Amino acid sequence: MLFASNPSVCDSVLMLRLTELLHHPILYLQSAVNLVQELRSKGAPVKGIGVTLKLTAPISIPEFLYRLDRLAEASVPIWIVDYSFSGNSSTAVKANMLSDLMQAALR
Repeated sequence: MLFASNPSVCDSVLMLRLTELLHHPILYLQSAVNLVQELRSKGAPVKGIGVTLKLTAPISIPEFLYRLDRLAEASVPIWIVDYSFSGNSSTAVKANMLSDLMQAALR
């Protein structure tokens, strides 16, 4: 977050960061959406939601898209800011997982 004494020099930006998008209960995601909406209604400059992904094979593309759609209810941009792999999957499997997720997210 940036702070400046002169707002014309630099606008403060708030970003909500969610860890492990694919592993939290849906209620957690709804709480994040509610928080963004509440902060924005009070004038806070929330400019987006950053999410991290911890990927383990197999992944569910429909579940991933459902969770992104739930976050989209906050009406701010969503950024995938970090991802990591867990487990002993081969490089090819990891590449395919990441490719599938990115293609799904960009539809």
